[in-house]
Order: sequence, then C-alpha cells, then structure tokens
Amino acid sequence: KSLVRLGVPPELRHRVWRLTTGSFDKQRRANVTYDELLRRYQGVPSPFDDQIAKDLRRTLPSHPRYQNPDARRALARVLRAYALWHPDIGYCQGMNFLCGTLLLIMAEEDAFWLLAAIVEDVLPGFYHPSLIGVNADTNTLHDLVAIKLPHVALSLEVLSLSNRKRGSPPWRQGGGILSILK
Repeated sequence: KSLVRLGVPPELRHRVWRLTTGSFDKQRRANVTYDELLRRYQGVPSPFDDQIAKDLRRTLPSHPRYQNPDARRALARVLRAYALWHPDIGYCQGMNFLCGTLLLIMAEEDAFWLLAAIVEDVLPGFYHPSLIGVNADTNTLHDLVAIKLPHVALSLEVLSLSNRKRGSPPWRQGGGILSILK
C-alpha cells in the first residue's frame, strides 16, 4: 500500500518509465544507436534547428540544471537527433519540456529512447505538427464536460474558453482551461 501511495521511488523511476513505455524494446529494435545518430547528423542542417534553439532558452529556465550550458547542449542534441531521425514528426513545441524533464532524471541516451517511445507509442499525435492527438483529446474533454458537467461547460462558453464555434480546439487560446486548473 505504501508503495502505491508514495509512487515509484525516484531512483527507479527512469527504469520503470522505460519498461512501461516500451522504450527498451524500441532501442533494441532500432537499427541504429543514439551515438551513431549523433555522428550521422553532426553538421547536417535541420529545418527544426531555429525552433529548437529558441525553445532551449524557454525550457525550465529557473531550474538550476538548465543554468548550465552543458545541460542545454544535451537537450539540444536529443531534440535535434530525434527531429532528424523522424522527419515526419520532426520537432514541435512541447517536446522540449518533456525531454528537459527526462534529462533531469536519466542519461541522455535513455532520454532519447524514452522521448521516442512517448512521442510515437504512448501519446501518438500529441507531438506531431498537426497536433491531431491534442485536438482529439481536447474535443473529447469538451464533449464529456458538456454531458457530465453542463453548468461548467456553460461557464466556459460564457468565459469564451471553449473555441469550438470558431473551429479551433476548445480551451487552447489564452491559457484556456489549463490556466484555470493551475
């Protein structure tokens, strides 16, 4: 019971996360190692380089680890290697925070493979230029709130936090519902 209440011990989290997401299997099945990817893409221009560089400064800026340029370089290497390895997905905002958090608790190579598993297998479509996964889930949330909590849905409409009528995903502009829930 206490393990359930306390969660996975911090020293085991990276292994548990890698096991439960299938990232160890993804790494074993890959026909390339992370180090080989780094060598392969060294000096190769990427259409994502500018956005990654901008987002590095925005990634956990108050965390002591990211005050260190070496930590930011590790983050850049992981994001760039992933974007070039999977150009169909590439890089989109949000990956930097996910990867930055992973690098706080695990080695660079482990963070790369866990990022790959999360982006491709655990949350497919969430970290994709189309944001299809995010849009689908926010629309589902909108529908559930409307059905189960109609008074909340009405309040969100009054506050203009539901943008469904304008064709954009609900609760995404101006912080939307996420800013209310903080």
